[in-house]
Amino acid sequence: MTRAALVLFFCQVIWSLGGVVITLEPLPVVNLMALALLSAGVVVGVAAGRRALSLASWRLRAEATGFGVVNGLCNLLSGLAILLAGVGNAAFAIAATPLFIVIIARPLTGDRLPARAVPALLLGALGVGLLLAAGRGADGGQNVMLGLLCGLLAALLAAVSALGGRRLAPRIGVEAAVAWTLFIGGLSLLPFVEWRAFLDIAPLMLPLVAIWITGHFVIAPVLYTRAARIAPAFVLAAATFVNTALAPVWGALIFGERLLPLALAGVGLALAANVLLMLILRNAARNTAQPEPAPTTPTTAPAL
Repeated sequence: MTRAALVLFFCQVIWSLGGVVITLEPLPVVNLMALALLSAGVVVGVAAGRRALSLASWRLRAEATGFGVVNGLCNLLSGLAILLAGVGNAAFAIAATPLFIVIIARPLTGDRLPARAVPALLLGALGVGLLLAAGRGADGGQNVMLGLLCGLLAALLAAVSALGGRRLAPRIGVEAAVAWTLFIGGLSLLPFVEWRAFLDIAPLMLPLVAIWITGHFVIAPVLYTRAARIAPAFVLAAATFVNTALAPVWGALIFGERLLPLALAGVGLALAANVLLMLILRNAARNTAQPEPAPTTPTTAPAL
């Protein structure tokens, strides 16, 4: 469990850097997301193999298609939120993802919230609250309010997408689940692509975009889905605080977005939530690993 949580946190670190690429690349965000999802879906699909991709029933195909569309819209809205509100502001809006995960986990995956996870989630929620209270945490953005609305909707779709991968992977395999959701997500964005601007990608950005697609859309989703098969929903929720905490830091360091002291306190609490969760998981693993004491054998016959 602890190893799965570490993998989830690592994936969130990778995803927290996505706003940097989206902001630097002049390609329209819908074009960039369609390109990333389609190319990553092809790569993971080739690795999975044709047999893994041939789903056994129409129900599985419908679920994979539905979660793929959700994934595509989530990535598009996240990109729009970053462009409209700034890297830091978008991260604070998307910070609602853990709450949505906890709320919808029961109907989608049957997960309940154990009592031992409540302190970590409350601490992370307090950190997010401080970030939001800090004047939205950062400056910048073309239309902050519209960007925040896009971010909130992206947070809901991100929760559905995260739990969707956890629901699909045990039945069709990790690689197949990732390949289907990525590729279908890219296909769902094609009607919105600005075809005249499809070649506007900056040549100097090509290496960075290739690295970003590999890490953000190939490596991280596969690792995340593998770990999500083991980790319960409350761990998925708490891991999301890593993205919330780091994205505004990248915005401040790279783009000069103003990060207020109250926002810094929120960042610290969001990260502390994950440290607390790791300690809870480690103690739970130790208690589970301890062997039960062997029953004692009486040396004398019991009295009648």
